[in-house]
Amino acid sequence: MKIFFFSQTSRPLADFLWITQPSPPEKKRPRIGIVLKEKEDPKRVWIERVTPESPAEKAGLLSGDQFVSIDGKEVQSLKDIHDAVAPKGWGKEVVIIILREGVNKEIRVILPPLKE
Repeated sequence: MKIFFFSQTSRPLADFLWITQPSPPEKKRPRIGIVLKEKEDPKRVWIERVTPESPAEKAGLLSGDQFVSIDGKEVQSLKDIHDAVAPKGWGKEVVIIILREGVNKEIRVILPPLKE
């Protein structure tokens, strides 16, 4: 049997210890159920795919629809869409103007309610 002795230190390992709360989980954002595509020249965003039974499908959005505006704010990038939808809140309505087959169309989408 071997016995090991560790040298004792005259100094503590630390002067103090911080105990903190864990980082909060990422804030969930409402999603309407679309996969988007962005093109740089000219700047535009369109729907690549609509998720079945999603708020987007229920509202009548289709693959190939091009975003023009959300709640009166022009859409030129994916960020524009996120910035318009995220602050609205769960269960609220957004008014989306899309370009479909050369014609602007207004679509009203109800954001899903928050599920805990």
